[in-house]
Amino acid sequence: MGIKIINMPIKLLLVSLSVLSGFYTLGQPAQSGTIISSSSYGLYFRGYNGGEVAFDNNGKPKIGDYNIESIRGQLYWNNEFQPAKLYLKENKYLGEFDIKYEMLNMVFYVKYKDQSDMKVIDPSYIEKVEFIKNVNGFEHPIFVNSFFHLSAKTKGLPNGYLQELLTGVLSIYKMNKVLIRYQDSLFGSIKKPFLIDKSTYYLFYKGEFKEVNKLSNKNIQQVFPSLRSELSQLEGKKINWNDESDVVLNMALLNSVLKKKEY
Repeated sequence: MGIKIINMPIKLLLVSLSVLSGFYTLGQPAQSGTIISSSSYGLYFRGYNGGEVAFDNNGKPKIGDYNIESIRGQLYWNNEFQPAKLYLKENKYLGEFDIKYEMLNMVFYVKYKDQSDMKVIDPSYIEKVEFIKNVNGFEHPIFVNSFFHLSAKTKGLPNGYLQELLTGVLSIYKMNKVLIRYQDSLFGSIKKPFLIDKSTYYLFYKGEFKEVNKLSNKNIQQVFPSLRSELSQLEGKKINWNDESDVVLNMALLNSVLKKKEY
């Protein structure tokens, strides 16, 4: 059973896309607002992510001359391109695109439906990504890179997109991240790269945020001691802390308790 993202309803400002000849129609017609021309997509999509990764002639991501897709391990959060809605600042709707999330550099790759080249979504413009279909057991997963609505103290947050697992009095976001490590070959002359999981979680509560390597009752109490009383009520429940769907379900119940205390 997938995770149902808990989120407050938001009125979306839909932005229409005027499409030039040779491009496919993207997004939904806007009822009102600014028209974003498909010719301006270069503002939002780039040929590289501004760091180490570029694309080779076949559209494959690389570091230097090395194809990172050939590294052993899970590079992508979603291995196949999936349709998603992209939103600019102030929740302005850009359109629907096929994307996949690369966890080494924490960037989204986007591919045009009628083109073979692959670009990188510019995180300085695109603040929210919402998958249209269920992916990896999550119901319409959402990724965001702006957290000012949760905390004015954003120093220490990673540069990249975090997956929204739960929003409410207590909000939980996940950094889906992998790192490169190297293993010596049999004779030690060649170091073979491989990917390891380095995912962590960010918890937001009352304008503060804390990072934990693993979701657990103990870890949450350590970073937010004021929640000890409420969290103790969950100790009788058999929460599978290794199952994010079970954790989010029970944290949603905790949010209900915390919300009642606010009134």
